[in-house]
Amino acid sequence: MASPHERSVLINRDGAGSDTRELEEMSGKFQRLEQHTYGRLDSALVAVAAYAIEFLGTLVLVLAITTSGDAVLAPLGIGFTLMILVFWGGHISGGMYNVAVSVGVLLAGRGKLAPGRAGVYILVQLLGGLCGAFLGLYLTGNVSYPGSLPSFGKILVAEGIWTFTLLSVILNVATVEANDGNSYYGLAIGGTVVAGAVIMGPISGGIFNPAVAVGLFFADLASGGHPKWQLLLIDIGAELAGAAAAALFFRMTNAKEYTLHQLTK
Repeated sequence: MASPHERSVLINRDGAGSDTRELEEMSGKFQRLEQHTYGRLDSALVAVAAYAIEFLGTLVLVLAITTSGDAVLAPLGIGFTLMILVFWGGHISGGMYNVAVSVGVLLAGRGKLAPGRAGVYILVQLLGGLCGAFLGLYLTGNVSYPGSLPSFGKILVAEGIWTFTLLSVILNVATVEANDGNSYYGLAIGGTVVAGAVIMGPISGGIFNPAVAVGLFFADLASGGHPKWQLLLIDIGAELAGAAAAALFFRMTNAKEYTLHQLTK
């Protein structure tokens, strides 16, 4: 039988052990709370950085379009601007700067762009397009919306085909596992825009981007012009249809991508 002194020692020892366990549990809870808080903060900062890149990139792209005007080397300047911007922000936001690209990447699936983020991308791209166009109007004094109603059928085909081409290039060079980590994706994307501006520019103006279309339309309106809203709707409709068709064609021709995605989920 333990003496009173021994019982006292045992009670103190058990109490100390209990206190230690409580402190360890509290410490673990605080660590988990800290990780959760900082994890959420880090995710928020990453998202804000991506939105800022998409806004600024679209602004600079539309600014380049509005200030280059009808210069002979305008397609080259615009294409190189896009290439630079893609390399600049690609690792942060994906470097899309184009509502049609956001829609196409979203529809192509594989978790490359979540619906919520795609929605915010579209909003900031439209806002960036407006700001870039109005900044271009301030610098040049004139912004004109391309195209004319009598040629709306040709515009529809030209914008649809080349937006399809642009999205097909982007999806295949910048989103597939086989080309992961390549160093030429920006050049391929910028080169597609240069080619499109040269080939389709004389027919449709070579917009291929609803954010550009919206920016040019309202800047033209603000400068006293009379752009046709029907042309704006035709351009946007053709571009979104081209993006959707490209996403569907990508799904049909890249079955391996979706198999890999299912295996790695």
